[in-house]
This record gives sequence, structure tokens and C-alpha cells, in this order.
Amino acid sequence: HDVVTRALGAHTASGVHDDGVCALVLADANLSADALAALGRACAAAGTQLWLEPVSVPKAAALAAAGVLRHVHTLFPNADELLAMAAALSSRQSAAEAGGKGGGGGASGPPTLFTLERAARTLLAHGPARIVVTRGADGVLLCARAE
Repeated sequence: HDVVTRALGAHTASGVHDDGVCALVLADANLSADALAALGRACAAAGTQLWLEPVSVPKAAALAAAGVLRHVHTLFPNADELLAMAAALSSRQSAAEAGGKGGGGGASGPPTLFTLERAARTLLAHGPARIVVTRGADGVLLCARAE
């Protein structure tokens, strides 16, 4: 609770019990990128894991582009959110390297496991230790950084 209070101040939800132990904080991307970054820094300072639910494709892409992923331990995107975050990171990296514009691809149909794994590897390189990709009736895909 103290980690959240320090990071978010007045935005802190009531009803959180302060027993002096906080193993993880679960947040969603309805918070601003600045608030999530502050929460991530506070969690890191306290040795607490930040778990994040991106909420939507636009918010997922925005938090990836803002560099918030470096503060996240475990990420819970759906397949579309995962692909949007990877595209945002790829566009940002391409623009930085080439001074050019990012471009999108566009495949039809649901993404393959190969496509999802490649996107997850892109995100893992930018911070999260684990990504749990929800795939509706197709289950989940768990990807983790080699420790």
C-alpha cells in the first residue's frame, strides 16, 4: 500500500490493507503513462513487482511508446494489444535508427503463434520478465525472459 500511496498520492484506491508487505501491484492502463511510470519506479525502489493489464489497443500502444514497459514485471495483453505494443516499439526503434517513419504491416486472420511469440520477444527486450497473452478460446501464451 505504501508503494502505491507514494507513487500515486491522491489517486490511491481506498480499501488497501497496509500490512507492511506488498509482493506485487496490479494496475491497468486506465492510469496515465506518467502515473504508471511513477508507480513502476516506486515498485522497483520497494522491490515490488508491477503487473499490468493494457486494457485496450490504443492504450497498449501508447504505454509501449512512452517507455512504460521497462517498469513492468508481468504484462497481461490480449493478442491485439501485444501486436500493437510490438508495432509501437518497432516504429519507435525504426524511426530512431533511420530517422524515418514507422510502417505497419497487416495480415488477415488471427495471428499465428509464431507472430505472437515474435511480438512478445520484442516486448521482453524492453522490460517485462513475463508476458501472459490471452487468446480467448485459444487459451493463453506464456512468454518469459531468460533469467
